[in-house]
Amino acid sequence: MTKEYMGEEPSIKDTLSIISNIKNDFEKINSDTERLRVVTRDLERVSSEGGFLKLMYDERRLRKAILIAYGETGKSVTEYYFKSNKLIFIYRKDESYSTSIYDHTQPKIQKEEENRFYFLNGELIRWIDKNNKIVNSKEYPRKAKELNYAAKTFLDSL
Repeated sequence: MTKEYMGEEPSIKDTLSIISNIKNDFEKINSDTERLRVVTRDLERVSSEGGFLKLMYDERRLRKAILIAYGETGKSVTEYYFKSNKLIFIYRKDESYSTSIYDHTQPKIQKEEENRFYFLNGELIRWIDKNNKIVNSKEYPRKAKELNYAAKTFLDSL
């Protein structure tokens, strides 16, 4: 069981323990997807080419949400994971295509970027960037605000 940290930054050892717990929750949620109730919603104004939101519930509790946003030259997939109605993890993958989706050729993925964000009580405690490196924690407050706002925006629209 992990201690709850309110206003104080967890130690490196505690952070690693918290991240380990989040990874376990991530694996459990993904292994339970067959038994989760799924609700899918089309989202027209999420990007230039639209997208959709897939919500996965364990009874009445949201466990996972997948937001897919399409653009003319790429796609973004953001997966949100929840435990006890709190955001614990975000996985984001952005793909850029070699050509527009409107070209007559099949677009190829030109570039992929993945980011991973770990949360405790609404605070970002670890950010693994597109280079699989830990981002400087000075960047966390700004990024946490941005990510929490995005999650709240789509959840409030339900």
